[in-house]
Amino acid sequence: MKLTGARMGVIGAFVFALWVVGPSDYRHLHFWAQALAWFGELLELAIAGLLIASGVGYLKHSRLVGYRLGNTYAILALARGVLAILILVGGGSGLAQQKLGDLVSEGGYDWMIGSWAATTDDGGAIEYNLAWALDKHVMTVGVKMNEFRYEGMIMYVPSKEEIAQAGIDNAGGIWEGTWYEDYAGAVYKVKHTRRDGETTTAEIVHSKAGADGMKVAMYGLDSSGYRSSQPWAEMTYKRRPKSAGRRSSGSSSSSSAGYDTLGGLLAQYGYDWIIGKWQADDDSGQTYKLNWTWALDKNAIVVELKTDQFNLRGMLAFNASEEEVIQFGADNMGRTMKGTWGEDYQGAVLRSEVLMPYGSPQKTEHVFSKVDNDTFKVKEYAVESDGWRASSPSGEVTFKRQK
Repeated sequence: MKLTGARMGVIGAFVFALWVVGPSDYRHLHFWAQALAWFGELLELAIAGLLIASGVGYLKHSRLVGYRLGNTYAILALARGVLAILILVGGGSGLAQQKLGDLVSEGGYDWMIGSWAATTDDGGAIEYNLAWALDKHVMTVGVKMNEFRYEGMIMYVPSKEEIAQAGIDNAGGIWEGTWYEDYAGAVYKVKHTRRDGETTTAEIVHSKAGADGMKVAMYGLDSSGYRSSQPWAEMTYKRRPKSAGRRSSGSSSSSSAGYDTLGGLLAQYGYDWIIGKWQADDDSGQTYKLNWTWALDKNAIVVELKTDQFNLRGMLAFNASEEEVIQFGADNMGRTMKGTWGEDYQGAVLRSEVLMPYGSPQKTEHVFSKVDNDTFKVKEYAVESDGWRASSPSGEVTFKRQK
């Protein structure tokens, strides 16, 4: 096949696309590359037809016709390259990756970011913190009221076109829900599962109250799923000065007793050694930095994984009513994940489903095997269509504990 200027333009655009979106999204470029090729061919035929039909003496000089067509092809190559760039980075088409920060800004809700404080009727203090993480792919959420503490994450899931939130409290409760907008403001529809399995569904409406105020109202839902006319509770928060900062609700010396907490469960089965900072290097020289930190009186673990270009943040909790350890998280590439932990003869097993920004979900199993107190191995397996993991791992790394 002869590489004309136009075809070279398509190839150049395709290579540029691979560089922009990264290895995990190669398969989504097929449609756009094909569309660009068809578009270019139609333009070539149309312009060639115009040149021939217009006459103007060009047909008398075949070399001049070739020269004109050659220039036309070169212009088309450039046009197609520019078109590919606009499609990929212009933000207007489906391939441009949109993140949570973009949606929040476009909706006019970036004023919510910050540290907020309110006082209850009985004089108690409430702290409500919203902060960006992972280059605005994730918003972290923290709530503190008397002895109650909550930590969660807000993530955009492009494949579902929804903004999701998941979190954990220090009483062992699991909070999961989605955000949407209506006439009242930004609404978080949430399901709260207590440690004993009892569930409550509510809608929490956030609206602006002056330059530095935010009104938050919690509503119950009727049998049809609509929120009630009057809120259960309503609170007006005031923005705290930036110097006030956020109080960390990380590890705590006081731990809830019993094995109905995540900390108690890990201690019982001998997996609490995993807490700490770890580092691994794969065969290609890539360095992985992994950090496991207790949170919410050992009712949760915050996990962070970093490489040169990749950054993931997640949380683990023990869902006592279902008797399972769950994990959820997001990364700076727009992917979200949710999974459950188990155990087999090799060690602790994380079975997860990763929702890509575009395309089908990816299911994997990661097996964590202890070598000694300062070393463990992780093997990654694909989960096949029959639901069982592949017989051989697709990758393996060894982590060493760091000071």
